[in-house]
Amino acid sequence: MKKFKKSKKRMLEAQPIIKGEKKSSKTLWMSIFICAIMVLSAIAFMSNRDDSSNSNLKYNNFSFSVTEDNKWILNLKSPEKQQITFYNHPSQVEQINVTPEISSILASTKMIYVTSDPDDLFKDAIGLAEFEMKDIMEKRGVYFVYSFIKENRFNKTIITCRNSTSSVPVLYFRQGNETGISYDDNCIILESDSESGILRLRDRMLYDLLGVIR
Repeated sequence: MKKFKKSKKRMLEAQPIIKGEKKSSKTLWMSIFICAIMVLSAIAFMSNRDDSSNSNLKYNNFSFSVTEDNKWILNLKSPEKQQITFYNHPSQVEQINVTPEISSILASTKMIYVTSDPDDLFKDAIGLAEFEMKDIMEKRGVYFVYSFIKENRFNKTIITCRNSTSSVPVLYFRQGNETGISYDDNCIILESDSESGILRLRDRMLYDLLGVIR
């Protein structure tokens, strides 16, 4: 009889341990389930982001790649498999209007003056845009001449829209109240209310020159 009482006592003492183990096991499986959901959600998010990114790697049959600092590389098959860096994807600047007159003059000219105010608020962004455009346009046989609209410490030629002709147009960068491109008697005016806008105009003009945006 004593032996039976001892056995019963041991069983009763063991019961809380078994319940604790079941509770611990249930918590463990719940944690695994939650982690699995989070991992699958992350995979789905990355997959969707990759699909969206890949969809932008083609635009009007032109191929693009993306740099680590989120710039866009246009991969041209000719001349000499050239790669050109852009700050904006074509879809981000295609809404900036470029008239047929501008497209025609860019496609046909063999020389162009680029001008601006040496004291313009966005002179650094303008200088960068001009420098990068010069390299690209000269590789396409366009003689690109730096100038300013007034006397300057660089001793560059003074050129304004009044000097533009059908054979030698003028590209005029300036600060404005909005970002856009206008055309006035062989003078292409690019104005923006921000430095980033100046680079958007640079991209839009080059996309037009290269036939990326039609």
